[in-house]
Amino acid sequence: MIMATYKELLNELNKGVVRQFYIFAGDEEFLKEEALTRIKKLLIKPGWESFNYYTNTGEEILESGIGTLLNICNTVPFFSNKRLVVIRRADKLCKMEDIVEYAGKPVLSTCLILFVQKTEETLKKFEIMFQHPLQRDLRAWIINKIRDAGKRITEKAMDILKEEAGYDMGILSMEIEKLILFTGSKHLIEENDVRSSVSHRGMLNIWKLVDAVVERKRNVALEAVRELFLEGETGRIIPEIIKQFRFISQAKEMSELGYAQAQIPDAIGFKPDWKKGRFMEQCRRFTPQEIEKNLHHLINTELEIKTGRMPSPDKNPIAVEILVGRLCGEKSMHLP
Repeated sequence: MIMATYKELLNELNKGVVRQFYIFAGDEEFLKEEALTRIKKLLIKPGWESFNYYTNTGEEILESGIGTLLNICNTVPFFSNKRLVVIRRADKLCKMEDIVEYAGKPVLSTCLILFVQKTEETLKKFEIMFQHPLQRDLRAWIINKIRDAGKRITEKAMDILKEEAGYDMGILSMEIEKLILFTGSKHLIEENDVRSSVSHRGMLNIWKLVDAVVERKRNVALEAVRELFLEGETGRIIPEIIKQFRFISQAKEMSELGYAQAQIPDAIGFKPDWKKGRFMEQCRRFTPQEIEKNLHHLINTELEIKTGRMPSPDKNPIAVEILVGRLCGEKSMHLP
């Protein structure tokens, strides 16, 4: 049977069925991570991640050689029936004949998942497509998330939730979790519950901006700057980006000391939980030298603003726009 949708994958996982090879395709990263979490819970015992869970990027695998990945997949799980191997940004990797051959005859004790944007034709039959839900599907997704917690939500409350939290699946999921905790034993979520619980739009735009800067998405980042300026939140931009780069610096140091990737976000106090996978992928984009230079430039810009040499971002966002544009440079994150 050829699986093609996230919904079909969930049906199999609900039955405890996990295949040996998947291609996770499409642009809805949150749903990919949600599916991965489900698979991880089925295969990996708590506390055994460092032994039977391996994650990397396609670029690093190509640099070290495809044999590295194949050896890992062939490694016998440690006191377990299964090993989980996850490779993100694997589009180029999927063009290799070795991957096509492996997909045809995967190791039975390993589940290999490759994250891509677009699937190669030779691997189409292994594809699970993750796309942002249509409006009606998004509504059903919200209702199901809330129903799983034994609650219901009014139509008005749902409209406000979507209006305030936006349509990013990760942010919506986090806000629903907050709503569930906020309402306690109350079974019906109403308009006032949402208004009291959901994060201010400025915080959501801060997350959007920080991710866009670290991932070098210039247009998305500049759009977020303008939105934050209109909301009067521009002053938070530089401190939040500095905080993210400091988290990345700490994560890199812990990785070099031999800490398991799955343990690092908790060890450094990184939140929220649903962004941990994306955060660890962001860490791989930088060398320690790049992190140091970017932090130096950020701190210098903040000092220039505080001493009046640059205009306050709340009155004129030009200095922040220039800084964000530089940090999102396409060719390199190195700054002058």
